[in-house]
Amino acid sequence: MVESCGNYELLGEIGRGGMGIVYRAIHPASNKIVAIKKLFLDQISPEKKEEFKDRFVREAHTIARLKHPNIVEVLDVSLNKDDYFYVMEFLDGDSLRKDLLRRGGKMPVENFLPILKQVGEALSFAHSMSIVHRDVKPDNIFILRNGTVKLTDFGIARTADYENANLTKTGIMMGTLAYVSPEQLQDAKGVDHRADIFSLGVVAYEALSGNLPFTADGIAATIVKIISQEEVPLHIACNPPVSIGISNAVSRAMRKRSRERYMTVQEFVKAFENCLAEEEKRDLAELAPPRETSSAGTDFKAMIPGKTQFGATSIDNVVTPTDTEAQLAREAEKSSTNNQGQEATVIEALVKTEAAPVEESSPKTNVDLKTEVEISPGKNSLEDSLLSGKTQAEFGQYKQSPPAMFAAVPVPSRLREAESLIYLTSLNNQNAYIALPGKAKPFIEPAVLTCQSGRLAIADAGARTINVFSYDGNNFEGTLRWLFEIQHRTAPRPEKTSGFFGFGKTEREESVDNTRTKFGKLTRPGGLAFDSKGRLYVCDASDQYIRIFDSKGFFLSEFKNIQAGDSGIAGIAFDTTGLLYVSDSSNACIQIFQPETGVWLRSVSPRSDLNPRRNDPKAPPDLRLPAGLAVDRLNQIYLADYGASKIFTFNKQGQLIKHFGQKGSGEGDLNIPRAVAVDKFDRIYVCDSFNNRLAVFDGSGGFIYNYGSGIETLTTPSDIAIDNQFGLVFVADRGGKRVQVLQIPSDNMRF
Repeated sequence: MVESCGNYELLGEIGRGGMGIVYRAIHPASNKIVAIKKLFLDQISPEKKEEFKDRFVREAHTIARLKHPNIVEVLDVSLNKDDYFYVMEFLDGDSLRKDLLRRGGKMPVENFLPILKQVGEALSFAHSMSIVHRDVKPDNIFILRNGTVKLTDFGIARTADYENANLTKTGIMMGTLAYVSPEQLQDAKGVDHRADIFSLGVVAYEALSGNLPFTADGIAATIVKIISQEEVPLHIACNPPVSIGISNAVSRAMRKRSRERYMTVQEFVKAFENCLAEEEKRDLAELAPPRETSSAGTDFKAMIPGKTQFGATSIDNVVTPTDTEAQLAREAEKSSTNNQGQEATVIEALVKTEAAPVEESSPKTNVDLKTEVEISPGKNSLEDSLLSGKTQAEFGQYKQSPPAMFAAVPVPSRLREAESLIYLTSLNNQNAYIALPGKAKPFIEPAVLTCQSGRLAIADAGARTINVFSYDGNNFEGTLRWLFEIQHRTAPRPEKTSGFFGFGKTEREESVDNTRTKFGKLTRPGGLAFDSKGRLYVCDASDQYIRIFDSKGFFLSEFKNIQAGDSGIAGIAFDTTGLLYVSDSSNACIQIFQPETGVWLRSVSPRSDLNPRRNDPKAPPDLRLPAGLAVDRLNQIYLADYGASKIFTFNKQGQLIKHFGQKGSGEGDLNIPRAVAVDKFDRIYVCDSFNNRLAVFDGSGGFIYNYGSGIETLTTPSDIAIDNQFGLVFVADRGGKRVQVLQIPSDNMRF
């Protein structure tokens, strides 16, 4: 007897998953081959069946309206009793997943662009109808034999929930973990179309590099990476590499905050497309005859496809958020109130303490990141990473004690009270603040900064640039001057050249031709620090290299943190003897280098060989996600650990002195502390990012006060630097797109 499903005869099973089974079938009357995806209600609890049916009916009617050449067509919907199924067009081809496997895991950019464009068309059309896919992944992207791309499984992930769970319940993450956006991890019901943009960015990253951008050992660690850690830049992860422009386009699609991504999926596709067109222009220019000086004969516009049929739909439709200050203000306000414990809460409230073992998909992980998962409330079970770094012999000149000029400064009695910082001004492009002088461009996302001897360096994560300013602390507003923007090339020098008749590259330029960072280019600036000679050391949260620029902003050299894995460097600082400290999130420790040579000296952590209690069960907690660093006048090292929500302090020998802080929003609590600084009175200032404030502590770790209200409101502060000569405090107000300039309240700070 031939098995049937409604009026269709089933010919065989195509595949199955957590939602049901897909069959190949035929309609006897028309002799048309179709695909049927059947849902099984016997897996739904009795009390949930009616709710499920009602929701399924609404979703089925919505999906049936999605008539688009790049969306699989739904031909029929059956809602008879307990027989619920979709009838879809039969697709003759393979999924993008199978296509990638056949190619060895990845494909060239020019091959991926047509796929990206067609998926973008499908999503744009769906978004225009207020439908969010929420499960964009290679398995749901189908490539037909004729090259047409179809997006499948619309709506199923939104409705097919199982026992003991509500449909699209707030707080329940639905979809496939490796491709899920940070906001979808917290509230699958509240996400908008920008969650699909994130997922499409992950698909692009995987298709071009052969690797997923956010992978780790276990569900909990993967969630941490999705929420708080940056991917290895695509132009570094790919071999052969893609252009930095394409790398930046994909990176923006995967920004942690939805408002920092592209506003529409077509904007993402267009940015990607334009970058590829620019590459083609350069390639054509390089292939041109030597005497050709003009490209007027080449119609480059013809190389860039025009606006697509549905390109304007999602841009002009109501589903697209209005890009106004009011909208951003509402999102910032929501972020301020709802981000209390965003990262730690997701880990602690969504991850089950002991998740059942998951079948390995690769030797690098014990969780299949391409399977559909549901994360329900539970307790965090992240394991502490241990690292014991053996101390190597230090150079003799780096063992000296701090000079006498760094003797302790007595704290004025009135400053022992909770007297807050004084707001002076802000640097950004608004008329209400100081306009950036000289050729400095308005900040997009000021993320990292440092100051020394009347110089202020500010790294803009949005523009991926570093600008250096000068100032006189006695009259900051009247003397602020723009000096230069960091140059990704070596300084021009009249050195001996290797070309004929003195032309060609200098020996110095040839010596750095093989620079891995392309003359110090940045993807995610993680830390800045001036050395005693005015050279600027820069680290990037996306790679393991420390870049060095001279006092005029030209690239000098680079060296690698040889101890690091895939993660980058999130903090960097010098002590008074010239040693360089970097926070290593990959190994959960602080690495110490001799900066002139880049030689690694030793590692520091609460459980390193330098700490005698490292094996004591009651020993202090180990580091989790080390970030910002600071060094005080006694060469004590301060580390902000945003994974543990604590500040750790080590002496100059590397032994742990103290640690303080706990996750929360009350006085003295910390929630994602990103950076730390110390003033001349040994007070400790912490960028408490997700509480949108600065937390100030005394030298022993005792809470003094919080800063951040009124005109001095902070939005996700990400870095802090203190000029102890003039008592100036610079704060990277990342969410506010400005740098706040504050004054330490003391009559004796100016001298």
